[in-house]
Amino acid sequence: MLHRKIIGLSLYFLIPFICNGQDINFTQFHTNFLEISPAYAGSAIQPRVSVNYRNQWPGINSAFVTYSASYDQLYEPLKGGIGFKISNDVQGSGTLNYISIDAMYSYQLKFGYEFYVVSALQFGYNQNSLNMQNAVFADGINPITGPNGLSAEVISDSKITYPDFAYGITSYYRDHYFGLAVDHLIKPSVSFLSKGSARIDRKYTFNYGYTFPVHINGWVKPHYYISPNLLFQKQAGFEQIIIGTYINSRPMTYGLWLRQSFDVIPNSVIFLIGYKKNQLKFSYTYDLTLSKLSSTFGTHEIAFIYLIDNAKTEKKAYKSELKSPWF
Repeated sequence: MLHRKIIGLSLYFLIPFICNGQDINFTQFHTNFLEISPAYAGSAIQPRVSVNYRNQWPGINSAFVTYSASYDQLYEPLKGGIGFKISNDVQGSGTLNYISIDAMYSYQLKFGYEFYVVSALQFGYNQNSLNMQNAVFADGINPITGPNGLSAEVISDSKITYPDFAYGITSYYRDHYFGLAVDHLIKPSVSFLSKGSARIDRKYTFNYGYTFPVHINGWVKPHYYISPNLLFQKQAGFEQIIIGTYINSRPMTYGLWLRQSFDVIPNSVIFLIGYKKNQLKFSYTYDLTLSKLSSTFGTHEIAFIYLIDNAKTEKKAYKSELKSPWF
């Protein structure tokens, strides 16, 4: 209990920095497309359901646990895709809770024979809440006996709601795909204090990938391919780059990645294993932390993706020249 309250105290003092720092980040972004950019809505052609779970640093009493679920599909009457996403980020064993509900629309244009450009907008409704029962303030700590539950601190509102907007653009050319997204276009205020001015900084995301088949004795090996990928994100003073590759040998997929914050030594080595059975895909990812946080037992992610059977869209997806990245 004391450990939980100390986390609560730390989160209280860090709230302005958290709000101006990094967003939710899933290591394996290809299992959660709509977290990267709204422009990926409808990219699978078939209706797609994705469910993701992330537990970051479980050695610190479940400091950061994130859940996400999404649905997207191609919607031909609108000449693009539609998508819906709900995310829940729980910090400090429930001391700080963040929920977002997002809707997005992507519009697809075709230039030439194999070149596509997709542009998208996203609207979100967000709620942040602070559990005051887990919070401990400086004036409520006795130097001898520890927290005593007494404090003169006043939080004007322990629950706030606000709208949010994002824009994304992505393009596909043969086996290449790359995109750019900007989150928090209006930099909404997320302060719990009546006179607070904490705002979420815009987040910029760039991703690139390439998929090429495996050749054996001059022949293409069906269902075998290698796909190197790169993700770069910047938000205020936070920057990260994730670079690595997938190796697919259906029904299995393997991945090896490095996460780097432009330090001399990478922050973590990332391992992925995935399995595909008919329309269902499953993956497990483990971040092996290389920094001073190595005692936190790394980060674990689990993802399920299900492509809904639809004869019309399945045929279109099979013939489509649009190369949709997936693990």
